[in-house]
Amino acid sequence: MRTTLFWLLLLAELTSITLGVWLIFAKNDFLLGAVFLVVSYLLSIVIQRMTRYLVKINALKKAFRKGDYREAENILLEAMELAAKFKSTDPRIAELWNALGVHYLDHAEYTEAERCLQRAMTLREQLFGADHFLVGECLYYLGRLQVCKGQLSDAERNLLRARESVISHPKFGQLYLPMVLSCLSSLRLAQGKSAEAERFAVEAREMLETGPWRERSPMASALYDLAVIYLKQGKLAEAEPLFTQSISLWKKASAGEASYLVGPLRGLAEVHFQRKQFDQAHELLSRAEALMKDNHGNEHPALAGIYHQQAALSAAEQDDLKAEALFRQALQMFERFHGAEHQDVTEVLSDYADFLKKRGRDREAAELSGPGQSSGAPARPV
Repeated sequence: MRTTLFWLLLLAELTSITLGVWLIFAKNDFLLGAVFLVVSYLLSIVIQRMTRYLVKINALKKAFRKGDYREAENILLEAMELAAKFKSTDPRIAELWNALGVHYLDHAEYTEAERCLQRAMTLREQLFGADHFLVGECLYYLGRLQVCKGQLSDAERNLLRARESVISHPKFGQLYLPMVLSCLSSLRLAQGKSAEAERFAVEAREMLETGPWRERSPMASALYDLAVIYLKQGKLAEAEPLFTQSISLWKKASAGEASYLVGPLRGLAEVHFQRKQFDQAHELLSRAEALMKDNHGNEHPALAGIYHQQAALSAAEQDDLKAEALFRQALQMFERFHGAEHQDVTEVLSDYADFLKKRGRDREAAELSGPGQSSGAPARPV
């Protein structure tokens, strides 16, 4: 539905009224004049509905600008009901559902994010077909969401579909293909396929280096993803400069959204931790914690990850009371967001159990360690 159509309908209504009045009073043709007046009345009903719809769209945009996303979702539902009355599908509705889903994803509100992204994808499939690049955009964000939730097989299916979709649209794919590849690298790393993860991450970085995004946020994200892989591989010398570059690019590109710095700050903290440079690690984690709380409050999986790293630091410094409190805090928070079976929960349990064993508390450690869990896994940035 477009504003142009609204004005055309309004013009048609005025024309019908004019012709109806002219035919009745100038030509004494009451029958034909009445037909035109009935047409004008029907058009006025459609225009009223469209007016209410356009008002809703404007209210939606205002809600987004104000950051009132709950209100935006309510208005979106009302707009969809109005559009359904005249069998209309407006691409803007799908675009707004997608934007709302991305917002919820960034704020780790996963249930809300999935609901909105699914709505966006369904509408775009109806409008454009299942292979359209805009459907690929929704698949990418759904894949990202599923990686965060640990739903790795679902994430793989959606990300591979997204890759095929954006490859077929080179202009759109210039941005989204590297983003999909970066997300695939995170997926492969979570699956334990480090070499394949590195290949995807390097490919994403190389694509961005030759395009218009080399100084912007997609490059910052790609550098961070590659740095995390090197960190997992124990290549601290390769990881450190990539984390630093990522921080520099995020400062330029994030437009005041400082929470994007949290990931690379945590990565640098882990580098210093593994080098036993504990003061530097503490400083970086304190910065990351402050940024998360300023931008997202006290509830976010990244904050739980920070507590996990701080627990490992405190344990290394023999501050056992603080370490144990932080392990418990990280564990409880991860379980609230992800459930008990998520990889992040497993890693905290593993580190906590290892901490207890080293303190001679084998019975408590055994209660934490389930079958098949490894011990001593390093805290990792996310």
